Amino acid sequence: MALQTIANNMLATQSLVDGFAAVALHLDAPVSEEAAMVCKDIRVGARTEEALTNLSERCQSLHVDAVVTALCIGL
Repeated sequence: MALQTIANNMLATQSLVDGFAAVALHLDAPVSEEAAMVCKDIRVGARTEEALTNLSERCQSLHVDAVVTALCIGL
C-alpha cells in the first residue's frame, strides 16, 4: 500500500518527498512514522539519498533495502 501511494503521488506531483508525505499522512503506523522521518530528514537538510539510507538502517529489512536501492538509482 505504501509503495502504491508513493507511486501515485509521484505521478501527480513528480516529487518523491510528496509521496512520502502522503504515506505519512494517510497510512497507519509504523509505516507512516517512518515516512514522516524521511520527510523530516529532508526538511532539515539531508539529501534524499541520505534520508533513504537512514530509513533503510532504521528498518533493517531486505525489502526496504531493495526499495531504497531502486529509489536511489532512480534519483
